[in-house]
Amino acid sequence: MQNKPKETNKSKQNAKKRKKNRHCWWAAPVISLSVVVLVVAGLFISQQMEIYRHYRTMRDAVENPTYYAGIYLDGISLENATPEQAIAHWRENVEPSYANRTVTVNVQGRTYTFAAADFGYTSNYEEVLNQAYAIGRSGSLEERYREIQQMAGSSRDVFTERTMVNAALVEERLDEIVSEIDTGASDARVTGFNAETKEFTFAEGVAGYAVNAGQLKSDVLNAFATGENLVVEAQVSLVQPKNTVEAIRAKYGLIDSATTNASSSSSNRLSNIQLACSTINGFCLQPGETFSFNGVVGKRTKDRGYKEAPAYINGLVEDDVGGGICQVSTTLFNAVVKADMKITERSAHSRPVSYVDYGKDAAVNWPDTDLKFTNESNDPIYIVAEVTENKRVVISVYGRMFDDGGSIVIKAKTVETLEPGQPEYRQNASLLPGEFLVVSDAREGYKAEAYKVYLDADGNEIDRELLCKTTYRASGGVIEFGP
Repeated sequence: MQNKPKETNKSKQNAKKRKKNRHCWWAAPVISLSVVVLVVAGLFISQQMEIYRHYRTMRDAVENPTYYAGIYLDGISLENATPEQAIAHWRENVEPSYANRTVTVNVQGRTYTFAAADFGYTSNYEEVLNQAYAIGRSGSLEERYREIQQMAGSSRDVFTERTMVNAALVEERLDEIVSEIDTGASDARVTGFNAETKEFTFAEGVAGYAVNAGQLKSDVLNAFATGENLVVEAQVSLVQPKNTVEAIRAKYGLIDSATTNASSSSSNRLSNIQLACSTINGFCLQPGETFSFNGVVGKRTKDRGYKEAPAYINGLVEDDVGGGICQVSTTLFNAVVKADMKITERSAHSRPVSYVDYGKDAAVNWPDTDLKFTNESNDPIYIVAEVTENKRVVISVYGRMFDDGGSIVIKAKTVETLEPGQPEYRQNASLLPGEFLVVSDAREGYKAEAYKVYLDADGNEIDRELLCKTTYRASGGVIEFGP
């Protein structure tokens, strides 16, 4: 039997080495993996930290309570100001320089000051400041931050809209100022008329001034808009009269007249006619004014000197206070038509009158039947009314005569005759039975037309227009009988 060989020390060492190597082969991979994991974890954490830092940066930027950098209003940076601070600054330091802007107008040594605040100054600065604050405050966090960064690199400008003045208010005030200065020249004119001498009085013209109102308005509005030339000189020119008394004297005189015959009048009737004529004699009717016969002559009463005389009342001839003055109104009617006055009210009598052609009369009765006419010319007219020694009623109109030397006549014609009907019978207790009294005879009626005919200087007709149509009713008469 063989004996087992004895182990040496070297063999023991090799065995231990082999045993050790058999138990630690995995250590290196584990360590390497651990290192990788730690590195990756570190990178992840670092990345998350960077993301969070960027988030905080964006959040801090967008949550800034002041205006973002790069926002300007009218060229002024709003950065680091709150809306309240910006509005207060504009209200106290910026807007007054506009609202308090004044323009001084010089007109012939007179000065007038206009302040923008008094003539409609407005500014939308508060609205624009609020709009500017809203820039970059909508959208996602990233969108807002990106817009803020872009504005910081390139400015975002907003502008105030101002209305320095309300042009209509300024022009209205300037019109008032101009009216004080812009009197224009006063031409030579008629100042009066003497009804007894038939002579006019005149006044020479006076030079005046004319303001260039259009240029003045333009200069003032431009001064407010630009803030330049804040003192405006009005352009005023001297205006000379267009004529002289010598030049116009020959243009004034008798325009025309009308005459009616009152020779058959009773003394009372003639007295009434004279009294009415004296009331309107010398009357002046200014341009645009309307003459009223009843308004000028007034109520016809005995206290005023009027007497009873025959007059037409409801188609019958009866005595009435003031009877006969219809001849005055009729003569006046014819005169003013020939003087080219506009007739605004005229009534015919209930039956024809003897002193004028059918259709050319004008009845009056207090207070409802009137004669009215209007002076539509540019000059005053004067009325001369008189009763001549041979009992003619003459009414003349004086003023500016027709420039072309023409004249006007009234032509009337009867276009139809109306036959009388049956008489009207009335019982009269004062009559005896079977007794009759003819109160009014039967009479024919008429339809008439009157025309206003224009003649040239040679008396040739150049135009005509219908003046009025008149109907005088026929009557079968009135007969009274006893009971």
